[in-house]
Amino acid sequence: MKSDKTKLSSQVVNDLLQRIINQDYSPGTFLPSERELQSEYGVSRPVIREALHTLTALGVISSSPRKGAVVNPDTAEPLVNAMLLAFSRSDVYVNDVLTVRLLIETHVASLAADKATDEQIRHLQYICTQAEAINFDNFEDNNNHIWDSWSELDTQFHIELARATQNPVLALLVQVLKSVIWDQIVLPNDQIGAKELEIAIREHRQVAQMVNARDAAESQRAMREHLLSSFANHMKHQRVRLDLDDNSTEN
Repeated sequence: MKSDKTKLSSQVVNDLLQRIINQDYSPGTFLPSERELQSEYGVSRPVIREALHTLTALGVISSSPRKGAVVNPDTAEPLVNAMLLAFSRSDVYVNDVLTVRLLIETHVASLAADKATDEQIRHLQYICTQAEAINFDNFEDNNNHIWDSWSELDTQFHIELARATQNPVLALLVQVLKSVIWDQIVLPNDQIGAKELEIAIREHRQVAQMVNARDAAESQRAMREHLLSSFANHMKHQRVRLDLDDNSTEN
């Protein structure tokens, strides 16, 4: 059975979570002090501290002794951690993630062609232009820097495309799958060459052009081709099990 302290703490956690969801405490803002929360909820300081520890563990807030508790701006982090744990416990393999990305992101591209604002399309084109400006000279000597530059722009492109659907659920799912889970399971950068990255950059531009043309069918086709091309670079890992601590390959 839960103790009275734990029950009270859970009530405080649930209430604070709801207030954060309702934007009473927006990202980057500080929660009231422990003393103020103690007075507001009519509970002891240990109850408040337990509630704040829970919110910190969930990734909702960050706490420091001097500054207090601030609402984290990254709303995806708690979901990411929960999904990684669930995937690890459910024997999820890389190929499973690839299949989900293919199902979701092809439809994302189609929806974006219909729903994207002119400003979002300009941003997609700008991301493509930045990627095209990457200098692939001396790739073998500078592959870490080049890979970091490409990886950041690649993530930006897929997330911005998802936001262009005007569906926050899709945007959050793509952010989780692309920016965190996918980045944990791709091949080491020394196994992907400049040629593969240059192809991916051209494929991004093709998707962006089809979205700009408001052609939903061609946007979907271009994204499908891009994802299949990208996945082909990682087929060696299709039977790698997702694990929080270590990756092991099934023979």
